Amino acid sequence: MNLPHLVGIQLFLYAALWALCARILVAERRAVLHYLAYALAAGVAILLISWRPDGPVWWTHTFSSMLNMLSLVLARRGVEVFLQIRPRDLEHALTALLGSAMFVWVGPDDTSARVALGAGLVGAGRGVELLVALAQGVRAALHADGGGALGGHAAHQCGAGRICPARACGGG
Repeated sequence: MNLPHLVGIQLFLYAALWALCARILVAERRAVLHYLAYALAAGVAILLISWRPDGPVWWTHTFSSMLNMLSLVLARRGVEVFLQIRPRDLEHALTALLGSAMFVWVGPDDTSARVALGAGLVGAGRGVELLVALAQGVRAALHADGGGALGGHAAHQCGAGRICPARACGGG
């Protein structure tokens, strides 16, 4: 068994555990289902990549890139739902639709263009922007929560100038 197979199987195990969590954590089911979809999409993407160079190039290159991009959009939306941050649905939809269209337009043969597109959508360029926006939303949710929706895991700014859970340093 090669490493991509192992990673794909690991992501499917995560998906199975997220499915179990969806049954148990009723209050967080919407977020958990996003994490389940992320794990499934990422697992299928990795297994398609592991099929290279023998598989059909549209599946192993183009479709796997589309699934990888979609998995990261699903993961981000799951975090937004969990933290009760207003999801950026239009942004997510445009990223998924336009990104998929661009992957199809680039096709499976131009590896450098496909990698650059993936990096621009969810990697170096777009990914940093998405992470910064998510981090700002998380910080605002932690400050505004006051122990409510986040189950008493409210945060505050320590004397050291960093955000930490209230219980970690004595609460304030």
